[in-house]
Amino acid sequence: READLSGCVLAKLSYDYEAVVKRGVGYISADVSPDGGLHWITLASYGYGSGSGTASFDITPYISGNTQIRFGGSMEVGVCLYVDNVEIEYGGSMIEWFPWSNGCDLNHDWKVDLADLQILCERWLK
Repeated sequence: READLSGCVLAKLSYDYEAVVKRGVGYISADVSPDGGLHWITLASYGYGSGSGTASFDITPYISGNTQIRFGGSMEVGVCLYVDNVEIEYGGSMIEWFPWSNGCDLNHDWKVDLADLQILCERWLK
């Protein structure tokens, strides 16, 4: 799957999984690509002893206009991986992730200073 995360600042991938081993060899991995599938980074591998659970990964370093997620296996796949509730949570601006900044930082320069006080006074006098 591919997601356009180009306008995002932060992103997180999460899913529920159950790994069922049919034979003692092979694995299935959860991978992310920041460049539409040209290069893949493995987030997790599931094989013998993986069991079940919920996985969550910060995929902020892989944000792009064509971020892709895949679940793939090794040549000798002896594992069935059942995946459900796959979600990519993302934030479109720093204000969404740091709401305190919107209250006092009126010019959005990431500092509260005299310039913000000046904006406040101008708005109050109107």
